[in-house]
Amino acid sequence: MANLLSLQRKIETQIEIRASPERVWSVLTEIMAYPSWNPFIRELTGRLVVGQKLRIRLSGGIVFKPKVITVQPRQRLQWIGRLWGVPGVFTGVHDFEIMRTQQGSLLRQSEAFYGMMLWFYDVEKVRAEFTKMNEALKTRAEIP
Repeated sequence: MANLLSLQRKIETQIEIRASPERVWSVLTEIMAYPSWNPFIRELTGRLVVGQKLRIRLSGGIVFKPKVITVQPRQRLQWIGRLWGVPGVFTGVHDFEIMRTQQGSLLRQSEAFYGMMLWFYDVEKVRAEFTKMNEALKTRAEIP
């Protein structure tokens, strides 16, 4: 039974952006603008403060309410969401990391999924959505 509960999968995407980490962070955290540019997260409400609950509506209409667990300005933003709020069923830890590079920034977007529902859900479907969001964020951040 322990193996069923410890089932996990992780997807990770990244993109080079010709903009400073400060600019990338600004676009990522300007949540009121998401509907105008973000093809994956169509709506995000709440405060990006550790311990705060968010309300996120994805492109497919799915709504979930994760809790912010890490905020390191210009570096990292993380939240954790649980299906039905129950640990062990289906949990996702979403992570945005921003690293300075010679050309600007590297944005890494990943999610670690845990729980029994992974037997029934193909997390690889999410990779394409992350890639679309990364491309859109790049386009917006690179606008002078």
